[in-house]
Amino acid sequence: MTHPRSRLSFSRALGATHPVLIFCFATCLAIGTLAGCDRGPSIQDVRELQYSGDYQESVEPLRKFLDDRPDDPEINYLYGLALNRSSSSPIAVWSLKKAAEDPLWLVPAHLELATVNVRLGNWKAAGESASKILEVEPDHVTALALRGMAYLSENDQLDLALEDFETILDLEPENVAAQASRASALLMLGEIEEAERAILEIDEAARDAEAFASTRAMMCATRAVLQSEKRETDRAEEKFESCLEEFPNDPVVLEQSIRFFDQIEKTERGTELLEAALTASPGNGGYRRSLSDRAFATGDTEAAERILREGTMLPDPWTRSAALIDLANFHLARDELDPAVEAYGQAMDLTENPSQLALLTHADLLARAEHHTEALEVAKRLDRPAYRALIEARVHLNELRPAEALAQLESVFPSWPNNAGARYYAARAAEQLGDFERAVEEYRQSIRSAPSQTDAALRLAKLFLEAGGLQNAWNNASHYFREFPKDPEGVRVLLLAASGSDPESVNQLFARLRSGPLWSTALAIRASVDESREGAEAGLALIDAAKDLDLTDATNADLLRTKVHLQIETDHTKAAFALAEAAVAADANNSAFQEIRGFALEGTQAPVEEIRAAHTRAVELDPESWRALESLGRLEEKTGDFDAALALYRRANEIAPEQRSPGRHIATTLEAAGRLLEAQAAWEAQLREHPWDGPAALSLARLRLNTGNSDDHTLELAERAVLFKAGSDADTFLVATHESRGEIERAKALADAIEQGNSLPPRQITLIEGI
Repeated sequence: MTHPRSRLSFSRALGATHPVLIFCFATCLAIGTLAGCDRGPSIQDVRELQYSGDYQESVEPLRKFLDDRPDDPEINYLYGLALNRSSSSPIAVWSLKKAAEDPLWLVPAHLELATVNVRLGNWKAAGESASKILEVEPDHVTALALRGMAYLSENDQLDLALEDFETILDLEPENVAAQASRASALLMLGEIEEAERAILEIDEAARDAEAFASTRAMMCATRAVLQSEKRETDRAEEKFESCLEEFPNDPVVLEQSIRFFDQIEKTERGTELLEAALTASPGNGGYRRSLSDRAFATGDTEAAERILREGTMLPDPWTRSAALIDLANFHLARDELDPAVEAYGQAMDLTENPSQLALLTHADLLARAEHHTEALEVAKRLDRPAYRALIEARVHLNELRPAEALAQLESVFPSWPNNAGARYYAARAAEQLGDFERAVEEYRQSIRSAPSQTDAALRLAKLFLEAGGLQNAWNNASHYFREFPKDPEGVRVLLLAASGSDPESVNQLFARLRSGPLWSTALAIRASVDESREGAEAGLALIDAAKDLDLTDATNADLLRTKVHLQIETDHTKAAFALAEAAVAADANNSAFQEIRGFALEGTQAPVEEIRAAHTRAVELDPESWRALESLGRLEEKTGDFDAALALYRRANEIAPEQRSPGRHIATTLEAAGRLLEAQAAWEAQLREHPWDGPAALSLARLRLNTGNSDDHTLELAERAVLFKAGSDADTFLVATHESRGEIERAKALADAIEQGNSLPPRQITLIEGI
């Protein structure tokens, strides 16, 4: 990730050395072991060790070379290679990424990175490495195969997988492995007849070529998948079991078998296979993560965590370190920062002489958890000023000093211009300062550098959406959807921006969503969009037109909630309550159904205690039910118990910071309680997470102006409220703000624009292109 320094050539290094040292060096070359001239292994010795397959022996000499030449691409490559081939150390990834920054080492480094990630079960990362190779060597057969397999394993962009395998066959027509992979791609694309013809052709070729076991295993799995696709379920199950018996440790057979058993609702068999695979290879992080994910998907969070923790108890320190990093990521995914910090810290304790990137990651995680003192202490061990500046900037941003954070990040960019995280946090700092032109620029650079590393594309889409730039919103939301197709929030923003795109693109999006797990969520979002544009009846008609959607199925809870809301809005309250009751009758232990029932009770104006009981039950079933917490907060607020309401709103906001409503409730409740300074702080907090929240900017600006504060920040907030469409009140308030600052000519010009029905042109509006 860092910008590589120029490496001194051998001759330049000698030329700068004292003549006596040159003589000693020459003598050592001649007689090697004389006292005072023992030089240790040379880089050529290390190359020869690795050529002979002795990777473990090369680790320690390479570590010493890196101490002196941390930016040397060859040394980083050899070190990553040694670690990858002799252990499962995660440092291998960092060293190989460093080597890949040098064009001369890009291909071998990314090839090794791909193999690392295949071993770890991270096919997406393996595919990204393969794509890097193909950018410079389009006909690299191994890279084509790796990328194609990555597409297949992710079950995404299957047409591109087929294209990669067919490119290999154009280059190597007799490549049996590529033929088998092509057949798998055809099957997954639903091209059953063509896949069957391909399999028949391969059978003879594979026998003639005495194919590798991995190819025969793939063919076995492919035949089983073919039978499954032809709906010959019993024969397919028999074939999969046969494949498992013949190739019990083949990852393709295992993956396809598990997928098959899940499809026929024999998930216990799939879990059993994965458990057996992990027992046979306890150090396989991919198997362990998959098994943990399966437990998590069933709601058994404790088991999901336990499975990962068991990996941290294995004897091999490298395996334990990798397992601890998986555990840290598990906690990070659930926003449990302190346990994540603890797990990563333990991984660091197992790593002798951790790399600079490992230290940087540790410091960054500490800063993210707001352990500022510890973060800055770890940062002192970072050699590069740019690394230290990154951590100091993160701390400044946490401490609400965005200008200082931005200044620190600007010192990083000359040596590290493509650091996606640094660009992302520069955008966040610029947002806090109200500099949206700079924020747009930094988000775009973050996306160009590494689109999958942050939610920059989503935040940029939201910024444009709230400012009315629908085409830009659609473009960025589409970019985010390509990287994160399973994120409901990304789908929501994409559908909200859909009117800014051409109808064909929207139809293609709906076709893709219809066959995926987010279809009912997408339908709910689209119904809400129709409601905002054409009324509740239009949204209800869209849902009613959908077929084969069971609203008592927990996976359709979002759609149920939306339909209940729309029925209440159209005065069909009895029907709304009946829908909610039917869902609870189907599954009384589903938190979402209980929360929706509480919402329906509110719509029917039921007694408060009944409403409270439903939402309380929802929280008992799922303590992270933010909607139920928010509803309970509203009930407390209506009784005048502001402290109880605030406690509930704050819990909801901690659980779902991406949602705007809990933060707004916190601020408005503080205002209602007369706690105006706290209310100002709450609005500021809301705008840090949602800087494009126009009504929040207007509310804060009003509070400030009402206390006689008409400074530049108040003016920026007033302009922001106009930029992000807070309505006609924002227009007139901006005029009043200029008047209070004594800027009479500006105020008059804006007032005239309002009178003539023109849009107001505050400075910020001109800063975002396309709006």
